[in-house]
Amino acid sequence: MSDRAPRPRKHRAGRRIALGALAAALVGVAVTGAMLLPTFQATPPTSVGTAAPVVPLRISKDLDTGQALPSATGGSWARVFSDDFRVVAKAGQFPTAYRKRWLTYNGFADTSGDGRYDESTLSAADGVLRIALRREGSRAIGGGIVPLPDSRWGGQVHGRFSIRLKADAVPGFGLNFLLWSDDNTWSQGEVDYPEGPLTGGPSAANHCVGNPSKNCFFTPVKAKFSTWHTYTIEWTDDAISYLLDGKVVGRTTTHIPTAKLHAVLQVASTGDSAVTSKRGSVYVDWVAIDRYRG
Repeated sequence: MSDRAPRPRKHRAGRRIALGALAAALVGVAVTGAMLLPTFQATPPTSVGTAAPVVPLRISKDLDTGQALPSATGGSWARVFSDDFRVVAKAGQFPTAYRKRWLTYNGFADTSGDGRYDESTLSAADGVLRIALRREGSRAIGGGIVPLPDSRWGGQVHGRFSIRLKADAVPGFGLNFLLWSDDNTWSQGEVDYPEGPLTGGPSAANHCVGNPSKNCFFTPVKAKFSTWHTYTIEWTDDAISYLLDGKVVGRTTTHIPTAKLHAVLQVASTGDSAVTSKRGSVYVDWVAIDRYRG
């Protein structure tokens, strides 16, 4: 697998394909139970341009997220990636400080047409990644990151993907932690969890393999982004389970992907350009990825 991600494909009018990871809101495509987030580009380009800096991260060192990064438990799972953001990186420094562990979205628009990804939103301190959201005029400025197991771009078939995060209730922004095709082929599968607007709570979904404009599984989850939670996707050969703080909140045994998928965290506009300007952040305590050994 190449250690560089390919550049995103351009959207051509009339093509009903998923150019972004959250394909639930493609224009003209109905998705059963879909959240109100737009399609985002899933395969980021290499960093381009330099944006205006944002205020560096300042979080109290007393910050207690409630759960430390767990070690790999063995058995059916083998750890292939983890990060609890112990390297300090001010705004604008994250892509350099974390270049062997993360790809960053930068310099291209989300497909809502209202927002843009910018790596200047990313910083890390006190063991927490911060994605600082803002609006520049009518445009929403968000962030996206892709973990690099073994310092290489690319995913795996089956696995356990966990992220511990919380978010300010910023109107007009949403997040999605998802699994997306290495081939950038939507029909190979898309698994979303957590997904939803920052002013609300998360949902879990599995898009139908071969017919991804529909969800073959969808469930809302009784949680709020405003408090710390650990969200986990467990993907095996016969099921996908969704866990909240270690407890299963959803499970499906149909349309299980068989292609390589990689994890992506995207925070971007919900497409509501009329929202008044308000800043806030998404905070990530840690991310862990395990390979399924069966």
